Amino acid sequence: MPRRARPASVDTRWVDGATWRLADEIRYIQRRAAEYDSRVVTIGPLLLFSTETGDAWVLDPADRLAMPVAREGHRVAVQMAETDTNFVIGWTGQYRIDGDAFVYAENKSGKIRAMLGYPTRQIAQQSHAYAAAWKWIRSLPAVMGQLLPRRQRSRAARAGRRLHP
Repeated sequence: MPRRARPASVDTRWVDGATWRLADEIRYIQRRAAEYDSRVVTIGPLLLFSTETGDAWVLDPADRLAMPVAREGHRVAVQMAETDTNFVIGWTGQYRIDGDAFVYAENKSGKIRAMLGYPTRQIAQQSHAYAAAWKWIRSLPAVMGQLLPRRQRSRAARAGRRLHP
């Protein structure tokens, strides 16, 4: 009897913004990949996922950036740094979802790979939701400025101040 693929489990966890560490989340998704366990995790503006083939990735859905963190159950070297308040990721390429295929274009070599067997439906759903949410969050200062009374906006503009929520 052919083995049926299980849908990826989507992890939803609330974490305190002051206590989560990107390096810990990457290690978590690498462990899931080493166990060939398909997971999709969203945290902040990022989406991390592992596959039943042992691969794992970190994605930035808003900008369609990607970085592999595991391949065939083995960890891949990751370029990232973080402080208590910020993080920087050395993105290695860009991605897109094309039906059932996860398509990755590597920046350095220009190679394009299409992988099947990834939880593309869950990735697309989570990517769309997070990209929309983060786009909305980034627009808040402008929206809040429009909601303030005109007189208050004028006074702030004359004083050379930017309005923030």
